[in-house]
Amino acid sequence: MPTYSVMYRVDMPPPGGKAPADVDLSDYQAVATVEAPDLDALFRDMNAVDGTETCCKLRVRSMSVGDVAIDTAMGEAWCCAGFGWEPVTTRGAVRCA
Repeated sequence: MPTYSVMYRVDMPPPGGKAPADVDLSDYQAVATVEAPDLDALFRDMNAVDGTETCCKLRVRSMSVGDVAIDTAMGEAWCCAGFGWEPVTTRGAVRCA
């Protein structure tokens, strides 16, 4: 099962709900490392639905547009878009929690 590094944007993303082509990880804070079968399952686990999700256990906000997930084995980065996920390239270093 894939493992994802989950990073939340520190400030609000630009309006429009569209994922950028690349992201500067210095604008993000690492919040979790989560095993999930795919990005849709990761999104579900990082959103408060019934209180059993990872975001609830960690007491962090739900995943939102502009947040990033990186497949730790493949190194592929994905940005949460208004609908689904968009692949992105990354630069910079992520902030530590």
